[in-house]
Amino acid sequence: AGFRTTPPRYIHPAFLLIAKQLTKGLAVLTGRGFRKWWRSLPQDRKAYFVAVAKRNRVKIAVTCSVFVAAGSIYYVSHIQETPITHRRRFVAFTTEQFRKISDFEFQMQYEMFKDHLLPSFHPAYARVTRVANQLLRGNHDVDRIHDMSWSVSVVKMPLQNAFVLPSGQIFVFQGMLDLCENNDQLGNVLAHEMAHCILGHGAEQVSYAHLLDLIIIVFLAAIWAVMPTDAIAVFAHWFFHRVIDVLLQLPYSRKLELEADEVGLQLAAKACFDVRESSAFWSKMSLMAQEQQPVEFLSTHPNHEHRSEHLDNLMNEALQIRRQCGCAEVPHKDPRTLLSALKKELELHRNDQLAGVVILQKPK
Repeated sequence: AGFRTTPPRYIHPAFLLIAKQLTKGLAVLTGRGFRKWWRSLPQDRKAYFVAVAKRNRVKIAVTCSVFVAAGSIYYVSHIQETPITHRRRFVAFTTEQFRKISDFEFQMQYEMFKDHLLPSFHPAYARVTRVANQLLRGNHDVDRIHDMSWSVSVVKMPLQNAFVLPSGQIFVFQGMLDLCENNDQLGNVLAHEMAHCILGHGAEQVSYAHLLDLIIIVFLAAIWAVMPTDAIAVFAHWFFHRVIDVLLQLPYSRKLELEADEVGLQLAAKACFDVRESSAFWSKMSLMAQEQQPVEFLSTHPNHEHRSEHLDNLMNEALQIRRQCGCAEVPHKDPRTLLSALKKELELHRNDQLAGVVILQKPK
């Protein structure tokens, strides 16, 4: 039944993304046009259209039900299960469509950073490659590991960042290498980013945004249709988007980050990295950020303290995984203890000084 004499042709995802933005604009124009048309009608014409709607309310209800049913069937038919965690989620794109998105994203990232890439013989490549290969070897039993074309690029920029594209291209910035005090910390950072890739979070996030946009389009048309003036409609439009972000988009993003933390910890454990360094890393990030972190509910990521605590709650299980994999025992000194002592020292120092005022020590 699935036999074809010619390969299937998929719409390029770039056209889908452009069409989505155009549809949003069309929804605004349609709603605004309806409002102006309705306000221009005399009262008798308005009464006539209201009466027609009432007479055909059953047909209208049936039509709406058909659209809802079709949408539900579309949603259910695109439910997939995440590897490892077995969480059910909506994915709108075919593998081929998202491969094109991933290839396009890689080309964009490469063009952006190609003048800043370190040469492949630089020692930084040896470090990142060694850590990445250790993760891949330790998790060779994960099917998705073999589906990716893994590669490494090191960017000579002070940005403290690393990411892995959905098709397996690893980008690590010099600032992140400087921040990671040892390869165990780097291994935990890369494990988190590779977990995003293995779990298919890229396709999931794009699909979730796609689903929300379909719902948003209907509400945008309604907002511009019922608001009395353009100024009020603009404000309602902006407020609606902020509410969607705070209540739906951002919490979903944070949920995926915590899932990647959990799976990344498992990947790092199976590769015999010191998983305690994951929690220590985020505690260190928290100390460095101090009060600069955004409020968590307005951020795409959980705050550093939350991530450290979340990882600590999973630590016993991760250490057990290390033992089951035959890894050497972790060092006696717990890096989290060292960070905890440093944190207390910094807090005492911070309490002793005001903004812009340095307290001098009294002479002995």
